[in-house]
Amino acid sequence: MAGLVRAEIKTAARGQLKGTWGFLLLAFIIYGIIMGAAGATVIGALLVGGPLAIGLSGIMLKLARKEGPTLNDLFDGFKSFKSGFIAFIVVNIFTALWTILLIVPGIIASIRYSQTYFILKDNPDMDGYAAIQKSKQMMKGHKGEYFVLGLSFILWGLLGTVTLGIAFIWIGPYISQTFANYYEWLKKQAA
Repeated sequence: MAGLVRAEIKTAARGQLKGTWGFLLLAFIIYGIIMGAAGATVIGALLVGGPLAIGLSGIMLKLARKEGPTLNDLFDGFKSFKSGFIAFIVVNIFTALWTILLIVPGIIASIRYSQTYFILKDNPDMDGYAAIQKSKQMMKGHKGEYFVLGLSFILWGLLGTVTLGIAFIWIGPYISQTFANYYEWLKKQAA
């Protein structure tokens, strides 16, 4: 992915977010509250993590596709609960195991599995492990560009930190939308 394509994906994300900040703020707050409450126990986080990740991915994909997401979309992942549950457990275990070896293999693993929840949103009948395998396949030859895309948000991350997290109200949706657009771009490359 050339810098021009990266810039286009990010510009598209900013355009897609216009007029949706209130909705996205509410969706991200609800997501955060549920994950925070569920995260009080490991079991709770395991039960809701995958389905909510699918739901949030679906919201971002609907914005990318100009389909008008709703708050109900945040809970769509529960329709394919088993797949989301399995994907969440496997992705987190594999990423943790690679990270134990060294940080760099952990980063590579997380990039390798980065498309899993978008894939599950597009393929609700797909098994969670199959979605992970498809993500690995899609990311072959694209891990470096994904890493650079992520790095392009480093200053935004610093801004969020300096503002004690307040700026993440805007930064989180922007980053999420950019990665949804990246998934759409990646699908076109595979076609």
